Amino acid sequence: MFNLSGDYIPEVYDYPFVDKDGKLSWKLSLWDNEEEKKISKEIYSNQSLNENKRLLYVGITRSKVRIYLPFYTPLNNWKTRDSAYYKILYPRLQSILENEIDTDLFHVVSWAPTPFDSTDPKRIDWNLDSEICFTPLLYEEPETSKTIRLNSYSSLRTSMNFSEEVSLSVLEEKTRIQSDDVENSETVIKDALPSSASIGSFLHSLLEELDFSIFKTTTSKELLKNEKIISRMDFHLDYFRILKREEGRPILEKETVQKRTVEILWNLLNANILDQKGGSFRLVDLPKENRVSEMDFYLDLDTNPGNFLRGSIDLVFQMDDKFYLADYKSNLLEDYSTISLKRNVENLESRYDLQRDIYALVLYEYLKNLFGPKEALQKIGGVYYFF
Repeated sequence: MFNLSGDYIPEVYDYPFVDKDGKLSWKLSLWDNEEEKKISKEIYSNQSLNENKRLLYVGITRSKVRIYLPFYTPLNNWKTRDSAYYKILYPRLQSILENEIDTDLFHVVSWAPTPFDSTDPKRIDWNLDSEICFTPLLYEEPETSKTIRLNSYSSLRTSMNFSEEVSLSVLEEKTRIQSDDVENSETVIKDALPSSASIGSFLHSLLEELDFSIFKTTTSKELLKNEKIISRMDFHLDYFRILKREEGRPILEKETVQKRTVEILWNLLNANILDQKGGSFRLVDLPKENRVSEMDFYLDLDTNPGNFLRGSIDLVFQMDDKFYLADYKSNLLEDYSTISLKRNVENLESRYDLQRDIYALVLYEYLKNLFGPKEALQKIGGVYYFF
């Protein structure tokens, strides 16, 4: 490298190397003694090999369709023996070829080109066949879409009006809506904790983070003395800006929100829930190892790649060798009778029945991988909605 002043005074910038202690060093002298030359060569050789390992890793892992790995016997000289190919790739390819090749992963292509001999008169007079076309082999982009479309239950519900004849794959042409399964419409029903998307996210986050067992108290008021519950409530109240005063939003007092929150969570986790056998159970009694909060999933919507349904099931739990899933609904209802709840689940706007079927399919696919298709169906216990 030379400076640009025009006098061509060489300014040499020697590339640094890292010694065995991890320190950068620069060789400022071109007249090393023999011992220094030996050490410098070893260090440079090791660093060059490591750099080639990184390049080989990138080359192998970045191929889009297939990768061709050349295998040939290197020349027996010191330069070849010191090369990255001879040290890294050659012995591994040789080991693969010497053993039984997995045809699903490797396909051997032999190439034996005829050497061109300029002294051969037949080769000198050899003319190319006019039918041979030397058109370059251009890489053609695959038809597979590079865009991975991620849908959610809410985007399915909002993006289109569903009917029995409409396939979920139609959604590929629809606009994606970034939303969760919490309700995003505020209601006119009065409550100390009004129904909204932020309140729904607030409650969901607490149920995901807090251990159910800490709600095993005689009354909900005792929970207000639990420092962990108060700490997590304060964090999420601030994160979701629930107490922030804005025009058009009701003014919420922190103490009132905390009291109503622990009351809702306590009622949910201590409620007696009917099971399939006619008995009852409580969520608060479920062992931690038998439940998963916010189980994320990706469900393939189409035979063609690149169209997925993304979601998160609020609660999956195991009880008596059966697996159940549950979904929390934070929206307020005027009537909590059995008929009213059934009507809300089947409502054409909310389409909770669609959500139920999708989540049940996801649970089945998960259990099928563990137990097989027949046993998976027998292990599905049911779906619960908690309003």
